[in-house]
Amino acid sequence: MKNFNIINKILLSTLSVLWLISALPAQNTVLSQWRGPDRNGVYPDESLLKQWPDNGPEMLWSYQNLGDGYSSPAVTTNRIFVNGMIDGTGFLHAFDLQGKLLWKTKYGEEWD
Repeated sequence: MKNFNIINKILLSTLSVLWLISALPAQNTVLSQWRGPDRNGVYPDESLLKQWPDNGPEMLWSYQNLGDGYSSPAVTTNRIFVNGMIDGTGFLHAFDLQGKLLWKTKYGEEWD
C-alpha cells in the first residue's frame, strides 16, 4: 500500500509539471491568427519604427485584380491570403511576400 501511494504521488507530480509546461506561452509564436494573436488587431511586435516617414511607409507592391472585398488579409511568415469578389463569385488569393500571385481559387457565390 505504501508503494502504491508513492507511485500515485510521483505520477500526480509528473502530470502537474507537464500540465504547467504546456500552459506556458510559446517564445516563438507564429502570428498567423486573424487580426493578431488575440484577434483584436493588436500585434505585439516591438521592432516597429520609432518614427514614421512624413509620407508614410514606402509601398512595396500592390495588386489590382482582387475584385471587391471587405475582409482583412491574413499574413503568415511567407504568405499573404486575401479574399475578393469578382462578378458575384468569391475568390481566395495567395501571394508571396514580394507580391507574386501564387494561386487564386474560387470558393463560391458571394452575398452581394
